[in-house]
Amino acid sequence: VSRDRNEDHPEPELKMLKERRIRTSIRRIASRVGVDLCLRREKRRIEENRAHLEKLCSGDYDAVVFAGGQMFMEGYALFLSFCVERFSARGIPVFFNACGTGPMNSCAITRTLSKALADPVVKYISCRDGLQTVASWLPQTAVHPGADPAMAAGKLLNISRNSGDVVGLGVLYPNGFSEGAAIKFWQRVIRRLEEEKIPWQMFSNGDPADVVFARLVIESMPELAGRQDLIRCRDREPEDLVKTLAGYRSLISFRLHSHIIAASMGIPSVAVVWDAKLPAFFEKLGYPQRCLTLKASPEQVCHALSQAEKEGYATPVAAFADASAADLIRTMEAYL
Repeated sequence: VSRDRNEDHPEPELKMLKERRIRTSIRRIASRVGVDLCLRREKRRIEENRAHLEKLCSGDYDAVVFAGGQMFMEGYALFLSFCVERFSARGIPVFFNACGTGPMNSCAITRTLSKALADPVVKYISCRDGLQTVASWLPQTAVHPGADPAMAAGKLLNISRNSGDVVGLGVLYPNGFSEGAAIKFWQRVIRRLEEEKIPWQMFSNGDPADVVFARLVIESMPELAGRQDLIRCRDREPEDLVKTLAGYRSLISFRLHSHIIAASMGIPSVAVVWDAKLPAFFEKLGYPQRCLTLKASPEQVCHALSQAEKEGYATPVAAFADASAADLIRTMEAYL
């Protein structure tokens, strides 16, 4: 989460976001037809940051752990490969804990990441999602199931839900799906909540682009035009985001970590699926029915939310994170 909105992550203009979305789509399509623009871009990013990366990898480490997040994807693959190569040369054991998977349109980038993960210096790999995909890259390597470390967020920060009345609506700027469909989804849901007199508030996990999109949704609804007070200003610190989510009675959200953090405090939620990592998380908890699509009717969304509020969670979510961490620690003890 950005510490300073103006200096670190200034709020982008909608035009800039749309242009970025188009460039990303072009790179993905080109990579699929043999013009690997994704590989070129990632190589350029490595070269631009080489001095910083060399310094990062030269530290006095006994071991290195890459934990959580959508780590196994194009945007991080060459970075991970760079780091593993440097640590391998120094004989420093590397562990990947509860890492997620993401877009991999470049075959060359996939091969590079696979080679890095297969390096003998990599002693342990667990995945919070996409386990079968990662296992298919590494037929000779054991890949373990893992739980995202954020499942212990409430417990570690000693923050618990405070039984608010407001339903949090977690927005996501649509990069890989229709902007129009996302706007219509929120319009339908918000109008249904208004009809049922359920208080609500839109929030962001921290990405400035999400706040821009939230404003776009509000302004698309004549009855709410100008009501920017219905949008929660994005939190600057992770702990602040946890405190924000603690104040909601439940969530309807796109972003995975809003669900993980909420669940860590026992706050029920319904996911709008745009990526496989969302159903993977809810299946792990035993509630796949809490995942819906953009095509879901507002009645379906509100019914799923009502059911989630009634059911809660059968098992404390932090238990999943504890078990995953224990598995990692047992492995690390063998090498340290």
